[in-house]
Amino acid sequence: MMSVIRDSVSASASAPDPVLASPSPDSLGRIGYGLLLDTLAECGQEEYTGALRAAGSPGGVFHFRRGLVVGAESPGAPGPEALLLRSRRISGEEWAELVREAGGA
Repeated sequence: MMSVIRDSVSASASAPDPVLASPSPDSLGRIGYGLLLDTLAECGQEEYTGALRAAGSPGGVFHFRRGLVVGAESPGAPGPEALLLRSRRISGEEWAELVREAGGA
């Protein structure tokens, strides 16, 4: 089930604030996307500092500092390999060489 929870690290905030849950257990669904969009906008307007967790599939965490997104994590997001190769910033051979140099497989 998708839910959005703010874990504040700012001095003025209290405990985590559960917002709402979507009826869809497998994805955000229409209600979940609306909730996430509204909550992201609210965090920006309030100059929120802390973490916004979206639980569910795939879920993730947005990190805010004074209302700006400064980081995001999600198992559904592409990793650096996919981003660099798709953007053609590096070739497949260059990526393989970097992995070898770093001691990877």
